[in-house]
Amino acid sequence: MEILREILNKFNIVHAPFILDQVNVPESDIALIEGCVLDGNQAQVEYLKSIRERTKKVIALGTCAAFGGIASLSPGKQADPVDRFIEIDGFVPGCPPPPGLLNDSAIRLMEGKRIVLSDRNLCSSCELRAENMNEFTRPIDAITPGTTNPVAKQATCFLKDGILCMGPVTREGCEARCIKKGVPCEGCMGPPSQEYTSNVVNFFSMLPLSAELRDYTGMVFRFGRPRIRRETKQ
Repeated sequence: MEILREILNKFNIVHAPFILDQVNVPESDIALIEGCVLDGNQAQVEYLKSIRERTKKVIALGTCAAFGGIASLSPGKQADPVDRFIEIDGFVPGCPPPPGLLNDSAIRLMEGKRIVLSDRNLCSSCELRAENMNEFTRPIDAITPGTTNPVAKQATCFLKDGILCMGPVTREGCEARCIKKGVPCEGCMGPPSQEYTSNVVNFFSMLPLSAELRDYTGMVFRFGRPRIRRETKQ
């Protein structure tokens, strides 16, 4: 991306575990943090705190850092977003973050401005938006046996066709990339407002779900899960 050249020209990268042999976290203006904290890993928590102490602005980058992410599907695991342990100054959602949103966010950060995210859902800008909805089933159930692309070109709204799509409870900003490829939205951009899981549960409570979908936890907890309460042994 062109914006990457601007970043490299305008910023001095002082800490990047994947490309720099740097153990200690130096002082910096902006930190972009990817990934979640799994099961409250203390080493990761301390790492986050050291970044927060030495950085003016901390940005959670991607769905895992913002909401917990795909690790939330792991049975018995707790995938926590960055802001469960430190204060953040903004986040860029997406799995991966959409190039357009990432470019805009990077430019705003370089100009000393706050990251701006839409407060509208994906349906508001989706070309396939429908008015009526039928009983829903899982996206996987819509696959035609023997095909590699189950819904190669979706002509009508997935919800209207009875295929679960998370567009109503997902923030716009991804340009509906998945839907344009014939795949229903799974919610990686997170909710327009409020807490991730509560939005999904409330959405499901209003739908005429099929029996199979009522037992399908994969969609509910795909990118976020309520915090697990663990009793402390005395």
